[in-house]
Amino acid sequence: LTQSIESNGLSSQAEVLLKDGHQCLAYNLARTPNIGKAGLKGVPAEAIALVSFALGQSDSVRAEQARAKIQDLTGVDVGHEVFTNIEQITFFVLPAEGNTPLAGPEAIAGRLGLAVTSRDPEQLRQALDTLLKGLSPGQPNSEPGRYRIGGKGKPAADCYLEQVGGVTLLSLNPDVIKASVTALKNRRSVCEAGPLNGGVNRLPATASKLVLANVGG
Repeated sequence: LTQSIESNGLSSQAEVLLKDGHQCLAYNLARTPNIGKAGLKGVPAEAIALVSFALGQSDSVRAEQARAKIQDLTGVDVGHEVFTNIEQITFFVLPAEGNTPLAGPEAIAGRLGLAVTSRDPEQLRQALDTLLKGLSPGQPNSEPGRYRIGGKGKPAADCYLEQVGGVTLLSLNPDVIKASVTALKNRRSVCEAGPLNGGVNRLPATASKLVLANVGG
């Protein structure tokens, strides 16, 4: 902890040094590479909030911890290489249909989408297909890219998976997937228009995480 006297008052600076070989999950997840606008191309222009971050290219510690956590929660081992394949992960929320406000977690979940960019999109899709099928044992898939997850005493829900131009999309709502596909094909993402466009355009090259919200929306 360093304290100094500056021309405009007192200044304090704290620095935390971690031992080599540490296994601090919070630190490993927080220390991420820089993000780019390419990872936001799958977010529709009308989005009212988004959270985006990148994963390391070959950080075996972070990848192994994330893989182990997913296996612990779902019982499915998606493989270490999946996490080193991922470049950028972006969660986004679309406004409610009509004038109905997004009140409650269920309403928000119904308008929530996930866009992932990766070095090998096909490998990522296969891994997510394995994961989603593992979450829906015995549940038939009525159509490609649609998975019925849950059941066995738990509420069942449909999850939708799509891939366009190297961007992998996931949502519980097919309308959210369609909006992302349209944004990618027509170049109408938050990178080009919408209430979050100003914040995206001011994104510095050194940013490793991004959180944007249209409070009025």
